[in-house]
Amino acid sequence: LRMLVVVLAGSPIYEDEQERFICNTLQPGCANVCYDLFSPVSPLRFWLVQSLALLLPSVVF
Repeated sequence: LRMLVVVLAGSPIYEDEQERFICNTLQPGCANVCYDLFSPVSPLRFWLVQSLALLLPSVVF
């Protein structure tokens, strides 16, 4: 249920956060570096890793 909520609710919201991110210079690669400094971890990826960390022990044991 948790994975279903994360995928169905989080995916449309945090689908492509970098698409609308605007860098203040036109230097190549600046948008990637600026965005990485602005948001080092995507909330969707964080939720997926958190869910995996919580569900993995119950699957293994």
